[in-house]
Amino acid sequence: MFEPHITFNEPKYVIDPNIAEFFNAWSSFSYFIAALFIKNNKIATSCVILAISSFMFHAHPNLSTEMMDEISILIVVSNLIGKKGELDFCLFFYLISCIFSVHYGGGIIYFHLFSIILSVQIYRFISIVIDENRINRNFSCSLILFISAFFFWLLEQFTVTFFTCHVSWHIISAGAIYYASKV
Repeated sequence: MFEPHITFNEPKYVIDPNIAEFFNAWSSFSYFIAALFIKNNKIATSCVILAISSFMFHAHPNLSTEMMDEISILIVVSNLIGKKGELDFCLFFYLISCIFSVHYGGGIIYFHLFSIILSVQIYRFISIVIDENRINRNFSCSLILFISAFFFWLLEQFTVTFFTCHVSWHIISAGAIYYASKV
């Protein structure tokens, strides 16, 4: 099998000889737990798919399981993005993420996805402030959690060697998806 583009700092096959990244794999099921509380069936179903594919990627990291994981993330994001205006608004942020990706090389799809989600959240923030002259609590929680989760992901990718950063990414981003589904 081809090697994945993204690697994580968790020691491989230490706790269980059948699971490469034990804690990263099992923390993927935080998306399943979030799905239990999400009322939108499309978003909940995509979270279950994300939980399974992320588990597979961390249990058996190779290029095919990485692609399964990344495609399921795209499915979740596409279900969270509901309005055409939001899609138009995120193009600018997506271009910035492409420049970042070229600079740092392959396997940076999470940055692309984060930039799309962040730009949609900014668009929603502007819409909420203009239309309703108030800030939606679910939106605020979602945005704060997405930024926090991305912070842990960046820590692991660029500086810190602790594997718990990716576990934190799974748990916090699952909470962000839950709150984003309520916006």
